[in-house]
Amino acid sequence: MRNPAIPQLHHRLNLVQLLNFGGQPYDFTVTGSSRTHADLATAAGLAEIATYADGAGANKLYIIPRNADGTLGTPTSLAADARAVGLEVVMSNFPNENLTQPLVGSS
Repeated sequence: MRNPAIPQLHHRLNLVQLLNFGGQPYDFTVTGSSRTHADLATAAGLAEIATYADGAGANKLYIIPRNADGTLGTPTSLAADARAVGLEVVMSNFPNENLTQPLVGSS
């Protein structure tokens, strides 16, 4: 059953690099790299991802961060930066819980 709340991709992605908010990818940990998911979410990091992946699965906070007061902030350039290097962008981390929702529009 298709969920209308989840955008549908119109073609298959072979590999998507997940960008969690905080921490680092496991391969960075085991190799002793100090780089983090945030480093991969930069224009340079996305260009690196484009050498081995078809897309970036970014935590929503990398695309629309929150302000200090919990309201939605100004969208970042991540989606445009990813598209500029040929990556598809999929946003992630949309649980249906008030704890994770911005203050505006929460119930």
